[in-house]
Amino acid sequence: MKFDERLKQLRIEKGLSEKELAEELMTTETTVRLWEKGKLDVNLEMLEKLAEYFDVSTKFLLGTVMENLPPEEAVQSYRIARELSKARQQEKMQKMMQEAAIDPPRQTQPAEDSPVESFTLEDEFQTLHASTVAVYSKISGSDPAEWVNFIEDYWPIGTAITNMYGNDLNNYFYLRVDGDRMKPTLLKGEVVLVRKQSSVHNNEVAVLLCDWGESIIARVTHTPDKIVLYFDNQAYPAQVYDSANCLVLGKVLWKSNAPQ
Repeated sequence: MKFDERLKQLRIEKGLSEKELAEELMTTETTVRLWEKGKLDVNLEMLEKLAEYFDVSTKFLLGTVMENLPPEEAVQSYRIARELSKARQQEKMQKMMQEAAIDPPRQTQPAEDSPVESFTLEDEFQTLHASTVAVYSKISGSDPAEWVNFIEDYWPIGTAITNMYGNDLNNYFYLRVDGDRMKPTLLKGEVVLVRKQSSVHNNEVAVLLCDWGESIIARVTHTPDKIVLYFDNQAYPAQVYDSANCLVLGKVLWKSNAPQ
């Protein structure tokens, strides 16, 4: 099985322990360990998340690309191939612009004798994003019209996310983590990407508004008429609310200290 070997090599390449990788993916250390021992299959959603995190293709993770190479050589060869591909694309773009005698991207008023600017990695990076959505410092109160007051910035969303969860950008927002209730999974100051949805499965991490106070990030469990919030920081006890008094705003997909 190539997946377990390549996952371990990518983790080592990034200098992460099994526990640190689990925290990045918002899963458990045991899950990562079982993946790397080939004793647990990875689902499609997590496979896409792993590919996004390590900047590789899902086919590479599954071992269908460079399948005859040992894990370390496969990772190194894949990185080299990616860089060569990017370089070729830059050369092609530069040649096309020169032949067409057009201005390069982002150059609005070039001097008549100025050289044509080449297509840069920054330009390519920008094409990998769908657009931007709001980053909230918090969400509070029963009137959504007032939530705009808590917007601190706008960040892009990777197309890998929109391809997986849908292209409607109105269905996403970022939220900054406040406090240490979800430590070590989520740390104060980190930002989570949230997909808007009114319900989540048991044990999934969600953003909620309960009793119309400030937004809460927690793991959720449902009973027939109650909703129970659990926190990864064991110092905080579970909280129980009537289902009618606790609104699920969305499911946490990802965390980051910088735009995706």
